[in-house]
Amino acid sequence: MFKNTLSRFLYAFSAVGVTAGLCGYLNDFGLNTFYTKIDLPVLTPPNNVFPLAWSILYILLIISTTMVLNSADTAKIKSALQIFWLNMLLQVIWTYVFFYSGMFLTGFFVLVLLDFITVLLIDAYFHLRKTAGYLLLPYLFWLLFATYLNWGVIDLNGNAYVF
Repeated sequence: MFKNTLSRFLYAFSAVGVTAGLCGYLNDFGLNTFYTKIDLPVLTPPNNVFPLAWSILYILLIISTTMVLNSADTAKIKSALQIFWLNMLLQVIWTYVFFYSGMFLTGFFVLVLLDFITVLLIDAYFHLRKTAGYLLLPYLFWLLFATYLNWGVIDLNGNAYVF
């Protein structure tokens, strides 16, 4: 599939980097328009925690994906990559729906789907490299926390923000 470890790393780095860039752009829109105007759940961290947390999680995604790409089982790698790409796509969709469009309820359902797909991703990675699966557990826990936060935003503000 890939010739060497560097090309595998660059693949993972590029995929996660593009996802992070798109999510960052969409996230900034929400932060600059409505996010500071809505009521947030009690356990919402300060805004400066999110970039740090996501940076760590993206690094873990890059490392774990590179580890998986270095595995020998090509068929399982292809299957894991399909789940990985679906996961990346759902991250972008959730960020668009929640932060760019202000559709909190729709975002919640996308996030629940992302949680489920992340469990599948961890399972797929775990079967290729156990450490790669374990490295994604903080990502899952953060997504579950985000799901709680998303539900809290709905509870406090309704289904959507009217611009």
